[in-house]
Amino acid sequence: MKTRSLILSLLILISSAVTISAQSVPASLSASLSASPGKLSQPYTPTGQQVRLVAYHPASGEGSGAVTLTFPIAAGEKLYSYTTSIQEAQPVATAQYAGTTVTVPNAQLECGYFTAQPSQIMMTRVYYWIFDYSRVSLRDLALTADYDAAEPCQQVTLTLSRPLPPISYRTLQGASMQADRGLVVRYQDIVYKEETHAFTAEQKEELLPETNGGAWHLIAPLSDTSFAIIGDRFTKGVAEQYGLPIESPVLQAHRVELHARYRLVSSGQSQAADSTASNAGQLPSSLSAPATVEIDLVANEPAAVLYQIIIAEGATISKDAPVVMQFNGRQAQYTFDKMGTYTLYGSVSDRTASCTATSQPVVVTVQSSRLEVPNVFTPFSSPGVNDLFQVVHQSLISFEAHIYDAWGGLIYSWSNPNGGWDGTCRGKPVPSGVYYYVITAEGADGVQYHKSGDVNILESDYSQQPNFN
Repeated sequence: MKTRSLILSLLILISSAVTISAQSVPASLSASLSASPGKLSQPYTPTGQQVRLVAYHPASGEGSGAVTLTFPIAAGEKLYSYTTSIQEAQPVATAQYAGTTVTVPNAQLECGYFTAQPSQIMMTRVYYWIFDYSRVSLRDLALTADYDAAEPCQQVTLTLSRPLPPISYRTLQGASMQADRGLVVRYQDIVYKEETHAFTAEQKEELLPETNGGAWHLIAPLSDTSFAIIGDRFTKGVAEQYGLPIESPVLQAHRVELHARYRLVSSGQSQAADSTASNAGQLPSSLSAPATVEIDLVANEPAAVLYQIIIAEGATISKDAPVVMQFNGRQAQYTFDKMGTYTLYGSVSDRTASCTATSQPVVVTVQSSRLEVPNVFTPFSSPGVNDLFQVVHQSLISFEAHIYDAWGGLIYSWSNPNGGWDGTCRGKPVPSGVYYYVITAEGADGVQYHKSGDVNILESDYSQQPNFN
């Protein structure tokens, strides 16, 4: 007798050392397990366990009554059940075998079932624990939602009016275990979409693991919403018969989320000097003054109410950084006219003024100034090529240019560095030859420019390219 007990103990230890994932169970086994009357849930296998937990749902939702279970079975196998461990497992006396199935009228619940060859009982790896869900249902519960005391701007805590009834089972080795039933929570939220620079409504569902303290935590939504427990792992398709969903009162959103979009409206840089492209909604990292930038903020309203746009000197956000612009509002424009490095960002606070958010900062550098003047152009003899007397420039905050003839007569003037002279005077072409320019300008870096010289209008030398001074 002692020898037999020792062998059984060794076999149990070997069995407990082997774990099988839920994927190792053929789909046909789960599909052919059934009950009448009522329904069975899909089997659930806790991580690292061999058990397949199955909930029996009475047709009325209350009281199991007489239950008939049907199991899949292979040739030569018998159906066994146990309540404490595999050591006391016995063949099911009322089992009715028919081909590849076995039916059990007046089946016992709150126990384990498995099929095995009579000589291989201790080699069992897959077993079902079938329980009466009406005994552990979510019926007659109330749900409340509030902000977490430690993180009131980031996290919501859900609390039930009483502890959840435990779903307990016994392993083959006799260990008493409690299953994580998980709660499926549904609520409304809003999500930011980069392509539209806007928030859109979205219904979310989360499976929350069971906790010892009876409270569940999740990231606070961005919109006002109630929370509804629509079931757990075992109630798919039968939630209504247990009085679900359970809904909380509406919780006003406190968490705020802010996104910024930037647009370069204009730049003090000639086309020839422009070497930095701008992505949609973003800025080039290098700007030429005067550069006008538009900033547009969007946050999760109505939770978000107070917006600020900040532009400060330096490459990082710092309370000590000199602020060059601070604007209360969602949209603003600013013109950079001084060389340097700047950080642009937005901030927003909620309607209680207790929760804030900051947008991703953007760093830009306003370049040093540059001014180069050509000495030749061909306005009439090479259409589309070198038609304008035009400077190459960047970061000029003031500019004046004048063209004179050989006798000192004023031919043309302009004050936009992106402009130029087309070789005409009062709308009529001037003769080819030498003309004189006087240009004054100031750079964003404080550099003063005073340039003068001659420029040649050529007749038909297509290969002649201008030199810049």
